[in-house]
Amino acid sequence: MPYYNEKNYSIERSLGYLLNALAKLINEDLDVRLKDELAVSFAQWRVLVAILQCDAEPEPASAAILCSKIDYDSGAMTRLLDKLEALGFVTRERDVWDRRAYTLKLTKKGRLVATKGLVIARDNLNRSMADLTEQEGDMLLSLLQRVKQTNLASKATRPPAQKSPKRA
Repeated sequence: MPYYNEKNYSIERSLGYLLNALAKLINEDLDVRLKDELAVSFAQWRVLVAILQCDAEPEPASAAILCSKIDYDSGAMTRLLDKLEALGFVTRERDVWDRRAYTLKLTKKGRLVATKGLVIARDNLNRSMADLTEQEGDMLLSLLQRVKQTNLASKATRPPAQKSPKRA
């Protein structure tokens, strides 16, 4: 039985609206704290953490991997990496197997900012969930994971979107 109907649906009650509004509030607060305490933006820190997490994976970090991990386009990623490199947080090293590609590494300074930011992010999320019991927090996260899985399964069965013809 579908959850939404003509009686209970409004934009302000829609799942997408609420998730977007909540993400915006949480990320704006985190952005302010990261700038105040570590002098980096949320967008910059997010890339540093993605590189940090790639250290635990078999494939090293590259711009393409980061784009897919955090859903950035390649142009935005290149600009962010240029800025992070200029700030001394990231180095680019030629890929051993593909001379056209670069492997991304955190500097000592970049690793420190990424890990300190994780503490700030956890504190930020804990404040966001302060009115929930531990059981309610677990339930919320479990339900969100289920909704995500439902949407991933739906996406997998959808035919690919048709590209619009180019105008002359």
